[in-house]
Amino acid sequence: MITRKMPVIKLKPHGKKLRQRFRVPEEVVGLFGREFIHFSTPKQDRIAAEAECAEWLAAHWAEFARLQQAPSGIQAVLSSYLKDVPEGEALSEKAREGE
Repeated sequence: MITRKMPVIKLKPHGKKLRQRFRVPEEVVGLFGREFIHFSTPKQDRIAAEAECAEWLAAHWAEFARLQQAPSGIQAVLSSYLKDVPEGEALSEKAREGE
């Protein structure tokens, strides 16, 4: 079970974008294939950007929970699938495209 709570959103300006880096829970780093995920948005309205980030982060956090609960045979398949998901793209959107 993922023991860490979802992180606090603290977007920082980077050029004309707002961005933040999040650490992947160590319980699923090996399955996910990355230690960090990055969120970036061109929105300058901080409230709208934080809302978008919260939705994006919730999708990733749910995917981390599913990864951890998946039987070991499925984990290899999920891990290879997740490596194809571009940084910043919500995992649920990628899954909908595949259906």
